[in-house]
Amino acid sequence: MEVDLWGKKAGRGAYLCRSQECYEMMLAGNRLERALRVKITSEDRARLAEASLSLFEKEAIGEN
Repeated sequence: MEVDLWGKKAGRGAYLCRSQECYEMMLAGNRLERALRVKITSEDRARLAEASLSLFEKEAIGEN
C-alpha cells in the first residue's frame, strides 16, 4: 500500500482531498478499507500515516 499523489499507478485507488483532516479521518476509521475493499494492516496504516506527515510537512514549507 502506498500513496500515489498523481493517480497514475496501476491498481486500485481511493481519492482523498489534499488536506490533513481527510488523511486523519481516513486513517482513524475503516473508510479506506471500505473504499478499497481490502483489509489494511497496522503496518500499512503506519506507512500511510508517515507518508501523510511527510506530504503535509512539505506543503507547509512550500515544497511540492
